[in-house]
Amino acid sequence: MENQFPLQRFTGKVKWFCVKRRIGFIARPGFNDLFVHASNIEGVGRHQLNEGDEVSFIIGEGRKGPEAQKVIVQLRALKS
Repeated sequence: MENQFPLQRFTGKVKWFCVKRRIGFIARPGFNDLFVHASNIEGVGRHQLNEGDEVSFIIGEGRKGPEAQKVIVQLRALKS
């Protein structure tokens, strides 16, 4: 059944992302880091995030607890 209420979007920065394992974590000030899987990334550059990317997302229930879903990169981090 589809959710009848709009889901709130949150923002954060990618703390860490492993392309090989397709998993990572998003940091949110004042909250625990949030797990993210590559299958939940949308848009250009899909399935890959870089450390420091600014992202928006909803929080959903994953297999092992809360996770970031419908992740959209808002601003790519500058590579040094």
